[in-house]
Amino acid sequence: MSLFPSTFDFAIAALNAFDFPLPNLNVSETERSIELQLPEELKPRYDRLPKEIRPDEKTLLSLTDNPREIMAAMVEARRQDDRWPVKQYLWEFHPLVEWLGDRCLFHFGCHQAPMVQLAEGMAPGEAIFICFGSFPNRRGATVLNRWVSVIFNKNLL
Repeated sequence: MSLFPSTFDFAIAALNAFDFPLPNLNVSETERSIELQLPEELKPRYDRLPKEIRPDEKTLLSLTDNPREIMAAMVEARRQDDRWPVKQYLWEFHPLVEWLGDRCLFHFGCHQAPMVQLAEGMAPGEAIFICFGSFPNRRGATVLNRWVSVIFNKNLL
């Protein structure tokens, strides 16, 4: 379960939350595509990936969650030797989405927590706890982080 209907919707909300403009950012909600110049902060995340996937300085990072566009980009890439598809699949483990998630975490200062407005009220005696967990590797870099909610109902205990 997510607060957003899709990873694309999360990415748009996170990109709009920046308090400075990202270079060459183009978002098309109708085509479900995002293009932008690779920000300096994001470049180190590409270091662990194959060199073929890393965009160069002149190429815009192009992402979509549209399966037809991804398949078309893959077919086109197969026609060319040693090419990675121009369009990349926008999913929760894409370096951009991971980076956006980490950036959103820094919006909360010390002794602050996110608030979630519920579409429907809670039942009497119910409490919802929102928890965050982060798991680093041996170098201290975050490998996995998750938000989860736990609902307690004192009437069922």
